Amino acid sequence: MGSYHPILERRRAGVLVPLSALRSRSDHGIGDLADLRLFVDWAAARGLSLIQLLPVSPISPTAPFPYSAYSAFGLDLSFITLSHVPEVKRSPAAQALLSKLEKDGTLNRLRQAPRLVYEEIYNLKVSVLTAAFHSFMEEKADHERRQQWAHFIDKEKAWLEPFALFTALKNHYGWRTSWTSWPEAIKNPDALMWPTLLRQETHGVKLAQYIQWIAHEQWEAVHTYARSKGIAFMGDMPIYVGGDSADVWASRQEFDLEGDGGAPPDYFAWLGQNWAAPLYDWNKMKADGFRWWKLRVRYNARLFDALRFDHFRGVSEYWRIPRHPAIAEEIRREVPVGTPWAAKEYEKVSWFWPIKFQFQFRERMSFEEWQKLTDAERYDVLKHVNAEWIKGPGEDFVHALLEVSTRESGTSWAVEDLGADMDDVFALRDKTGLAGMRVAQFFGYDEKGRANPHVNPAAWPENSLALADTHDLPPLREWAETLTFEERCRIVNVYGLAPEIAHSIDTFEQAVWDKLFYSPSRLLIFSLQTYLGLGKGHRTNLPGTVGDHNWTWRMPMDLEILGPIPRLEHLIQSSDRRPV
Repeated sequence: MGSYHPILERRRAGVLVPLSALRSRSDHGIGDLADLRLFVDWAAARGLSLIQLLPVSPISPTAPFPYSAYSAFGLDLSFITLSHVPEVKRSPAAQALLSKLEKDGTLNRLRQAPRLVYEEIYNLKVSVLTAAFHSFMEEKADHERRQQWAHFIDKEKAWLEPFALFTALKNHYGWRTSWTSWPEAIKNPDALMWPTLLRQETHGVKLAQYIQWIAHEQWEAVHTYARSKGIAFMGDMPIYVGGDSADVWASRQEFDLEGDGGAPPDYFAWLGQNWAAPLYDWNKMKADGFRWWKLRVRYNARLFDALRFDHFRGVSEYWRIPRHPAIAEEIRREVPVGTPWAAKEYEKVSWFWPIKFQFQFRERMSFEEWQKLTDAERYDVLKHVNAEWIKGPGEDFVHALLEVSTRESGTSWAVEDLGADMDDVFALRDKTGLAGMRVAQFFGYDEKGRANPHVNPAAWPENSLALADTHDLPPLREWAETLTFEERCRIVNVYGLAPEIAHSIDTFEQAVWDKLFYSPSRLLIFSLQTYLGLGKGHRTNLPGTVGDHNWTWRMPMDLEILGPIPRLEHLIQSSDRRPV
């Protein structure tokens, strides 16, 4: 295994949960860092030794998607526990706000809501934290906290200054307005304009710095507590950042702004996925020794004991979607403005589509399917037709990141290596000693009848993560309920179990639990939904879709009453995944 991955050097079991999904009797409608401490207690009592969290980076109140943060650095302010902020306790204005929200029923409504109402929660916490900040700035006596704040600002300046200025400008121009629409001098500030902007936005910059200081204070406290209980934190690091982000605005020389990242049509999304995320200019990044990435990894390695690199395929090769596809422009020249998309466009796309993407599950898009698409969906189809795979930064990049994280923190790494035609990705993963993923729900065979790497847990490598589900998949119970009897029989047969196990959803689900716990994979992670036996309606995200059903799931009970799970505790013991 090597010294790169101390977390993966022994067998252990963990749990995957979005921090926002935690629920307690005292939260403000979203899981916060006090709730995470309660969850640490629950996980440790069950015998788990790792908590994997979805990204905790700052997200826009108007686009609350954890994989499209407005900064690769910093913590989302919604995770701050307001009652633990000293200035909130001492500020009459902050206390008055909280009292009003309690009396008018707002806090109770948000706590009891079945799903996350992010924008309202964000605005609530910003209002209280702003009042606390004003109190902090007016206080003259607390010299020690002023020094701590100043030390944080100085220590984190490399990322905190551009982040704070971007946040202040966002508050000034509005979160629904992209930085690309700001006045020219602010959109493209030169070396002389930068200090001017810092002076003009002093209040907003200091407020953002204060909020990040508070968030990091609370994070460090709960992280230290988790370690004392034998619980490691695993973070999720998306390969891309949002286009409307501090990173792109302040460091755009590092990015390719003419293309977007995404994924070609596949089982998850037959129209493909366009993440509207700017790609990197890997040649420039390599020339400066991957400076921006090293800063990013160094920062994340302080927050987490292990990191999961999301979309590792993009390191080997990445899907570049042109923002202005040639085929779309060609069609639009041929078709008069205002003419509905119809036969001419379908002719150009339908035959090329299945040939390019080599669908194993469909032959071609029908004309009826084409007609049902919106103009925006058709335009995305055309972008994918002109998209292409580009070679990524590869082994040099991986070694550069491992060198930073290993030398400074001993952070362990795992990678998301899911997808089709991944031989080059697997080779890069294995050559650099990184742990990949094996997912029970990806049980399947190719057109030649060959099993994919996920079929038999007994054959999974030790250097891997054994997963029942992910944030992009249904909980194990829901998946089991969607399988036909014949499909369950086939899985049970491959698992080498008695045929009658397939007759019951309960016995089938337990069989999958057993197989994964006893698999050779050193690290096993199930979602909280799967541990709780939750099914339909409890999925975190459905790829390729947009709506309130994504990223808003919250656990259906309070942490204070979350109790033992006997089969989990038994399997941890019997499969030798006990904490040290």
